Amino acid sequence: RPAPCRRTAATAAFIVAPSYIENATFQAGLPAIFGLTAMLTAVASSGGFDAAGRLARWAQATTWRARRSPVTERLRGLVPDEMLPAPVDGRIAEGVLS
Repeated sequence: RPAPCRRTAATAAFIVAPSYIENATFQAGLPAIFGLTAMLTAVASSGGFDAAGRLARWAQATTWRARRSPVTERLRGLVPDEMLPAPVDGRIAEGVLS
């Protein structure tokens, strides 16, 4: 059972907030937004979705793109090196002529 403050917040979001919105199209979509938010909250509270963990794994899996990007190589010399990722094994990006 949700805590009283969560029930109050949900009630305010579903009943009180729409009374201040005058856009009929947005009001028609509010139940869908509320339902999606409720499902995401339920999944997150059950421990079935670790957003921070997923973002960390995604960032780790994609760091090679930034280091081996042709755009990064084009920016080298134009911006300070501290702002650019380090090249992979000292090599420049594939397909970029030195």
